[in-house]
Amino acid sequence: MRRRTFLPALPAAALGLAACAGTRRATVGSQDGAEAMLLAEIAALVLEKKAQAKVERRLALGNSSALLQAIQNGDVHVYPEYSRQGYKVFFKQEEPIDDAMATEKLRGLFRSNALAEWLNPLGFESNHMVIGLRENEAISKFSTLSALVGQGERYVLGFTSEFSQSPEGYATLKSVYPIAEKSAPRIEPLGQLYFGLGEKRIDLLVTTSNDPLAYEGKYVIFEDDRTAFAGNRASYLVRAESPEAEQAYVAALSSLSGKLNNEAMRALNAEVLIQKRAIAEVAAAWVAKLG
Repeated sequence: MRRRTFLPALPAAALGLAACAGTRRATVGSQDGAEAMLLAEIAALVLEKKAQAKVERRLALGNSSALLQAIQNGDVHVYPEYSRQGYKVFFKQEEPIDDAMATEKLRGLFRSNALAEWLNPLGFESNHMVIGLRENEAISKFSTLSALVGQGERYVLGFTSEFSQSPEGYATLKSVYPIAEKSAPRIEPLGQLYFGLGEKRIDLLVTTSNDPLAYEGKYVIFEDDRTAFAGNRASYLVRAESPEAEQAYVAALSSLSGKLNNEAMRALNAEVLIQKRAIAEVAAAWVAKLG
């Protein structure tokens, strides 16, 4: 993948995005998927309540690269992002082991290369995770990913196109865990992959650690015992626009840092994906509960 060129942020006044008549205007974007849209809606609600901003929502706007470009262009002020995307994809750098150092280094990289502010993490991680059907005896006897390697068995893997294209995706999985495969992986949307797993068209499905469907009891969750995917912390990225607006947005959204752990994020995802509640309704209830 070619290194991305980061464009200088354009003046807010030229874009008509500055505060008007005492009202700040903010555009909140997100990637596709329930988790990203939930985080974006939470950010929008907090900006409305704490920064008195008039917020435009642009959910499911595109992938992370498109959203970072939107931040640069002034089309988006805030969107949720993950630390491994910053380190592995945007900046092609190794992440420090120490969490505090990792946050500060990434904050510096975004400030100097993208003119954006990386906030302190929300409190949860979204790591890649491999699961299999518990009734599949060929895999249910194992509990770790390393145990699947070198057993003489061959498996069919399934994952999304995003995972297949990501520098931290399929290539990383195979380099750390050289799992023998029967055939080329099946690349499909996550919902179809679950059907494929149930119909035994695939043996191993790659999802994320906050996918509530994976915890229903009928799946084996394989431990990432070589920590190929650990440490993917979620946070917000804020456009460095005018000092006044940036300070207001950073102050408002920083109130969420450390407030959302893995269990809580998984529960919110479950309300959308399993209980089929509207994203706006779920986000509003959580923000109200947070106070």
